[in-house]
Amino acid sequence: MSRRLLVALAALVVVFLAALAGVFAFAQQEYARDQQQLRWRLSMVADSRAQALEHWLDQQRAVLLGLVNNESLQVYLSVLRMQAEAPERHTDDGEELSFLRTLLEVTAQRGGFVSRVEGGPVRANVKRLGLAGLALLAPDGGVLVTSSGMPPISAELAAFIAETPLTEPGFLDLRRDAQGQLALGWLLPVLSEQVRGQGTTVVARLLALRPADTALFATLKQPGQTSATAETYLIRQNGNTLEFLSPLANGTSALSHRLAVGDEGSVETAALRKPGAFHSGLDYSATPVFAVSRQIPGTPWVLVHQVDQEEALAQSNRRLITLISVMLALLIGFVAIILFAWRYGSSARIEQVARQYQASSQRFEALSRFLDAVSDTQPHAVFATDAQSRLTFANRRTSELTGIPRPELTGRSLIGVLGQERGRFYQALIQRTYEQQQELIVTRHFHSLPDQSLLGLFGFSPSTAQSQALDVADHPAPSFEDSEHVWRSNHYPLSRGTLHAAVVLTTIEDLTELTEERRRRERNTLQLIDTLVGLMDERDPNSANQSLFVALVAREIATELALSPMLIKTAEQAGRLLNIGKIRVPSDVLTKQGPLNEAERALVQDALDQGPSLLKHLEFEGPVIETLTQINEHWDGGGRPLGLVGESILPTAQIVAVANTFVALISARAFRVGQSFQQAESELLADAGRRFDRRVVLSLLNFLNNKGGRARWATMAQDEPWS
Repeated sequence: MSRRLLVALAALVVVFLAALAGVFAFAQQEYARDQQQLRWRLSMVADSRAQALEHWLDQQRAVLLGLVNNESLQVYLSVLRMQAEAPERHTDDGEELSFLRTLLEVTAQRGGFVSRVEGGPVRANVKRLGLAGLALLAPDGGVLVTSSGMPPISAELAAFIAETPLTEPGFLDLRRDAQGQLALGWLLPVLSEQVRGQGTTVVARLLALRPADTALFATLKQPGQTSATAETYLIRQNGNTLEFLSPLANGTSALSHRLAVGDEGSVETAALRKPGAFHSGLDYSATPVFAVSRQIPGTPWVLVHQVDQEEALAQSNRRLITLISVMLALLIGFVAIILFAWRYGSSARIEQVARQYQASSQRFEALSRFLDAVSDTQPHAVFATDAQSRLTFANRRTSELTGIPRPELTGRSLIGVLGQERGRFYQALIQRTYEQQQELIVTRHFHSLPDQSLLGLFGFSPSTAQSQALDVADHPAPSFEDSEHVWRSNHYPLSRGTLHAAVVLTTIEDLTELTEERRRRERNTLQLIDTLVGLMDERDPNSANQSLFVALVAREIATELALSPMLIKTAEQAGRLLNIGKIRVPSDVLTKQGPLNEAERALVQDALDQGPSLLKHLEFEGPVIETLTQINEHWDGGGRPLGLVGESILPTAQIVAVANTFVALISARAFRVGQSFQQAESELLADAGRRFDRRVVLSLLNFLNNKGGRARWATMAQDEPWS
């Protein structure tokens, strides 16, 4: 063997070994990067769940702070305090206790501080079995008033109250009560209004207990979680015991699993000692996991988010094996090609290989032309982007509508093609789709003027916008000034197995015309309602404003109940159309001075019952017609026409029924004067639970007494009839 051949072979071996070392060094670097990304993903989930849990706790505290800062509550407590200090001058505290009880009931219902209690309502000073509720305590610990369902002050609660300083708030940690139910609570001081600036005198303390229901533990569930072994749970240290506060993935219920603190290999022990760090070790089931922890402020709780090490590293290991295999195969193939060419480097063989490569290239080119033809027939802009939001493919429509030649689109950034506002928005969506590997569909309203390069993105390119504007007869040009554009985009992830590199395929569709048509129909519906209500008001001037007032009251009640915007609009529209059936009543009956006789009342009642049928051909966004049909249904099932009971009645129907009754009670008529707000409230409370849903009545009373409803609706209660 010649010296030159030996030198060439030695050089080839050195190059091969150097390349092999480079392959393994690159693989090691990729593995370290995957580890860092794993820590980042775990930290993101842990921060998200910790924020959700803190937000839930802040919501509970906000409800209680709103109650203790209520000026009416402070005034009534001050009155009770003066009565206690001078009982000979004050003999009746029933009105103050009644107001405080109602306020506690409303706040408990809205804030979730409630529990199911057997039997009807009882007096506040009677102990009853329950899990949650609100209670106002005297500074010495005595109970002033409670909401329904509030449990009696047990020895544990009494110790918690006694240990908490009088002027400081207290947090009652998660526990199991006598019935074995999970609960937690808060204790807040109520400062006297006269010395509020000093902050030293406490007239009462608010004790709040609520069940640790699914709403608390639901904050630990990460939306869109794709990992099969990922788990988030709460722990705390109690002496030398580590307690698990939330349900576990193995089926163990909350506060049912405990471990001894001190195991150096336990991620839970590490989380208690150093919350906020990254941990690697064994979890409660002796499974090797990676975990991160977060301390929950204001509580002894530590949040732990973990994932099985085998699952967490599976994708990384597969990628490394694939990467090493491919690079080794390429390296070996490269060496083999060199040896093959050196050994069998005849021109005939090279020509044969060239012909095979040409045939493959032609097949690939034909397939590429076919895919281009399919994408070019699409009416919408279609393009693909890589992980850095650079275009890797764009169909002909995208090229035509942006005014950028198709070859120049490849490699450009989204901002360079779509402009700053839209480019940054879609760049974030595409990055999210790329990371989560899940299809994403988003509808976006743009109010700003489109970039000049986008005037034709949906039919008006810069080169043709002016000529199309001149041809008004065939293609009227749109006005972009102060206009709103609605775009719906679909982002679909294409994995590395689909193309040579992982990309996101995006299509964008213009929904501006469809959105405007829907709004036009809504405007027409509102105009039709106003026309019908105006016609009714002309025929029945004695109750011209009744439907307007009912709509206003119904809207406020629906808002108090935190219904969806669609149901709030439904309640308001139904209130406006409440008396649509009066169109069929003769004018002499509607304008009659004095009470109606039995036949006239039957005529009016039948017309009102048939009113919804007049609207059956109209399209409403919500269940307006169904609401009008059910307004005479009673909560206890004694109503008409179907005899519906309880929750089977639409909430909007109960809202409109309460609003109509309230307006009717306080409104003057030709043959009577209107009742006072207090009288109307008493009658509504008397019918609560029988004719009306108690929650609806309490929401109305809360708005009247605590949110300025009496002042706002004072014009409804007039001594003279409506004109």
